[in-house]
Amino acid sequence: MFTLEQVNHEVDLFVKETQMSITHLTNIIHIDSHKSFACVPSSDIASGKYIIYISNDLYQYDLDYQISVLWHEFVHVHDILYFKNIKNIKYIMATCSEAFATTTQLEYLCRKSNTKHILYEGQLTTVSAVAQSYFRTSVQYCKYVLSTSNPKSFYNAITNFSYCCGAILLCWEDPLKFLKENINDYPEIFQHDLLQIGDAIFSKNPIRAGNLYEKLHRAQQKQALERIANRNK
Repeated sequence: MFTLEQVNHEVDLFVKETQMSITHLTNIIHIDSHKSFACVPSSDIASGKYIIYISNDLYQYDLDYQISVLWHEFVHVHDILYFKNIKNIKYIMATCSEAFATTTQLEYLCRKSNTKHILYEGQLTTVSAVAQSYFRTSVQYCKYVLSTSNPKSFYNAITNFSYCCGAILLCWEDPLKFLKENINDYPEIFQHDLLQIGDAIFSKNPIRAGNLYEKLHRAQQKQALERIANRNK
């Protein structure tokens, strides 16, 4: 298991490599959680509690992958502090921050590999395959949104879409072209908005991405209530 000293050593390497300035963490808490491998709650970081929570599940994977997850979370630490005074920060975190954290994580794994393949969650794969996997997962969650009206499905759809965008930034020369060529896989109701969010991510415009996601989120909340009402008639 990581010690705090080991995590902060990685913070130093992260800052040197990415030129993103973040402070050392003050605590590391290991938890039995299957939701995610690690997290840095915005409320903690914004209030000066520099804590990272790490799931014990992470340690089933190789060390490079474990460290890549840390680097993913370090991007979030940077973004929470950078955007803490922005009203729609939670929408920025779910779009641009997730995308760029994924890019950073995959870049780390690529640097550690001597071939075009990387070890990702214990599987020998490529960045392109990772991107396509996230794409398919996002599409599926969008379909769940329409069939279940579950708000968690909508959040998962957006975060997996953002993961995908972060990955395709690394492996497609024109990521927006890839998105345009495959956007019809999504239910039609989502296509226009997702293209706009993708464009905002690729053009490194987190404020615009957050605003677009917030607008889409509010529209989906309204439509979900309408679908539920129609089912109860």
